[in-house]
Amino acid sequence: MRHQSSAHLACLAAWVITFATYCPLRAEEAAPKPKTAEQLTKSAGKSIVVVTVTGRGGQQQGLGSGFVVGKGLIATNLHVVGEARPIQVQFADGAKYDVKAIHASDRRLDLALLKIEATDRPILAMGDSDTLKQGQPVIALGNPQGLKHSVVTGTVSGRREIDGRNMIQLAIPIEPGNSGGPLLDMLGRVHGILTMKSAVTDNLGFAVDSNSLKPLLRKPNPIPIARWLTIGRLDPHDWKPLSGAGWKQRAGRISVAGTGEGFGGRALCLWQGKLPDGAYECAVTVRLDDESGAAGLAFASDGGDRHYGFYPSNGQMRLTRFAGPSVFTWKVLVEKKVEAYLPGEWNRLKVRVEKERILCYVNDTLVFESTDRAFTGGQAGLAKFRRTEADFRRFAVGKKLADDRLDPKLVARIDQLHDQLAAKGAFREDLVQRTLKEGDTVEAALQQSAKRLEHQAARLRELSAVVHQRRIHTQLSRVMAAKEDKIDLLHAGLLIARLDNAEVDVAAYLRIAKRMAMEIRESLDKNADEQTRLEALGKYLFEQNGFHGSRTDYYNNANSYINEVIDDREGLPITLSVLYIELARRLDVTVVGVGMPGHFICRH
Repeated sequence: MRHQSSAHLACLAAWVITFATYCPLRAEEAAPKPKTAEQLTKSAGKSIVVVTVTGRGGQQQGLGSGFVVGKGLIATNLHVVGEARPIQVQFADGAKYDVKAIHASDRRLDLALLKIEATDRPILAMGDSDTLKQGQPVIALGNPQGLKHSVVTGTVSGRREIDGRNMIQLAIPIEPGNSGGPLLDMLGRVHGILTMKSAVTDNLGFAVDSNSLKPLLRKPNPIPIARWLTIGRLDPHDWKPLSGAGWKQRAGRISVAGTGEGFGGRALCLWQGKLPDGAYECAVTVRLDDESGAAGLAFASDGGDRHYGFYPSNGQMRLTRFAGPSVFTWKVLVEKKVEAYLPGEWNRLKVRVEKERILCYVNDTLVFESTDRAFTGGQAGLAKFRRTEADFRRFAVGKKLADDRLDPKLVARIDQLHDQLAAKGAFREDLVQRTLKEGDTVEAALQQSAKRLEHQAARLRELSAVVHQRRIHTQLSRVMAAKEDKIDLLHAGLLIARLDNAEVDVAAYLRIAKRMAMEIRESLDKNADEQTRLEALGKYLFEQNGFHGSRTDYYNNANSYINEVIDDREGLPITLSVLYIELARRLDVTVVGVGMPGHFICRH
């Protein structure tokens, strides 16, 4: 028996040696051969799509590229699909499909997976982007400048980290419309997703490496398109956009871009609240992307073409009466350049509407007064013109709004902290001549004084930061002083986020949470028990709205700021748990936190 076993082992050893001798040759013979650009275009082209985004008026607003990575799954860039817009994809054979869900998304990586109903389209194989070599030939497919289903060849010129993303640098011209298309090696494997072009030269582009896409495929966060269309949407209880343009709400701000459908690109966004009886004031803080644009307040609006507008335009302030749809029905009541307006910065605009006059303020300085009272009552809100992009914050309406202007006595006390500084503008000639008489060392003395003042300015900024932190600490202490079961963890988390970003609008995010809880309640029977409410909460957050744990950049600061977790629907276990606990509390369901070694969970 032992002899027979030895014989078997000897035969096996001989077979292994023989196989090892011939295996390399067979492997070499079986290795796939590189394809030509023509062959790759023909085969991979069946998996390439044109991605189009629809604007408010039903017109095409954006165009990019994408490719099939799974059954009914299209990979593209997140910036291609944007937010809150219907999306459609079209294949080279003309077949069109509406996107049914955003299967996964990652804002930091600028990646998205789109879900369509077609499941029989050829899938492009994913390569290992870590194996891509410098100088290796590659091919890019997409829709540059709207030229659908185009192809270009080039080489890998290097690797770069841009904004924390691993990017493949390409000797390939990337144009608008290429974004979201695949970067293939000559075997047809996907190694990257085309993302951006160089601002320096035309023949240079960048792609996100394909290995960054794989976690999205493994751990998706599906959001049905109906829910996706609500991202960044203005709350219809508060705002009603009119005449087109793209109005969005994020981080407590309202932003607008695109051209309105009205004459001159005019578009309105009207506040749905009721104006006070009698005299009232309305105000907003606005910042334009370009001072040649125009955006600001609208008031006394009839919900259509008739309203007043107070806004900066081409470097001047205007008060205009809009009595119809065309320029022939518009009348500029006052227009002039005002010193109180700070170009390129946030400016507070305010109007006081009285029975016989309109008072207009910029940064709490009265700049216009008009007795034109053709329109009364109506609604107040925001207005923009031309192709202006603008941000608005702190819109307010009331009988009498608080002044934003600093108390002069406070300013005087602060000024005593440092030496008096010279005013802006040209220096008086007598000052220059008097300084010249100080001798040859005066320039050095001036430089030394400037350095001292710069140091003082830096110290004042440090003092401002300390005061900001102390104020937040005081507010946080008040929140945490409540009984343990009454502590609002969401409020506390937002205050912590505000420590690092003074612009976080805590009240706005608390309203968002209240609105989320209200949506969940409205989906339930009023007699729903606690378990049913809890299940509805989980479905709302994780199925309908795609909230998920961070996949690729766990230690990114955004995951710890609960306002950004709400905006991006991505976070850490502890920030997601805080949101879950607080929404449960607003649904009268008791959920508590549980500290674990190196982790955080919550339980019912």
